[in-house]
Amino acid sequence: MTRDQFLSLIRTHQPDDLVARYLGAREVSAFATAAEYDGFKQRVVDAIGQDAEVCLVGSGNWGYSLNPEKGFKPFDMASDVDVAIVSADLFVQTWDQIRDYHRKSWYAIDYEQRQRLRRNGENIYSGFVSPAWIPERTSPTRFSFLRLLNRLSDESVAFRKVTALYFRNTTEVADYYRRGFILARQKAPP
Repeated sequence: MTRDQFLSLIRTHQPDDLVARYLGAREVSAFATAAEYDGFKQRVVDAIGQDAEVCLVGSGNWGYSLNPEKGFKPFDMASDVDVAIVSADLFVQTWDQIRDYHRKSWYAIDYEQRQRLRRNGENIYSGFVSPAWIPERTSPTRFSFLRLLNRLSDESVAFRKVTALYFRNTTEVADYYRRGFILARQKAPP
């Protein structure tokens, strides 16, 4: 699909339909075959040691960035491989650690750290979190998560950077990317 076709798709299809189409896709831009994509998703599940739903999102799935500031650029060697991991357990565990840090440190941290913590709190309220947001650099959860992302950034993804978010449930994944398609539609050139 060309960039113009992708932009036309964004303009002519409802965001909910686009989310259903792409999140349920068996083939994505980052992998040549559905079998390779399935293998990657299974590696993620095996690595986190939890039963979870995993899917590629972002340009690695739909082929183009939804970010108008990036000019809706195509998935390429400079692109990240973005992964959505749906696991209520991992979501809550990560949230608990960030919340614990908040309780213990709020009055000892500077303005910028408070702002970052507030923004992450809004994200958690919206149903997604990343262990990379845990402010304590020595957190085993944070360290383990960053190691996981590093291990996933291998030859199967052409050594691209892998990023991931934990989502509370599939409803929150759909809502997050629905907003992305809505914003892209508003900014898509005619």
